[in-house]
Amino acid sequence: MKKIFIFLSLSLFLVVNVNATDLKEGLWEMTSKMEMKGMPLHMTAQKFKQCITKERSVPMETEKGDTKCKVIEQKVKGDTIFWKIICNDKEGETIVTGKGTYKNDKFEGETKIKTPDGMELKQQITGKWIGKCK
Repeated sequence: MKKIFIFLSLSLFLVVNVNATDLKEGLWEMTSKMEMKGMPLHMTAQKFKQCITKERSVPMETEKGDTKCKVIEQKVKGDTIFWKIICNDKEGETIVTGKGTYKNDKFEGETKIKTPDGMELKQQITGKWIGKCK
């Protein structure tokens, strides 16, 4: 279970073609914070950097371990992207739904995660543009 938390807090294995005019391509620093329903303590926020382009616009890091994810739905409305992902590993199927909005040099998004054992998690993601991709 801990493996899934780490994977999902750092990874959303997704490529979306965004035609949003407010997406600023370049290097972004993303911060994700996981919340577990019914748990008073919050998990530590995770930070990562990613080169964001119109073709690769969802905050993510590379896939880790033996978890395999597949995008089953994706759409763009204005500057907001929506997605649904199914991740499979030896523990079963995890369903991730999310949305995120780019506004100039800022990003705000959220995901809802349902794990194989029925646990429900929320992840808040914020980001800021920090420069050109290297």
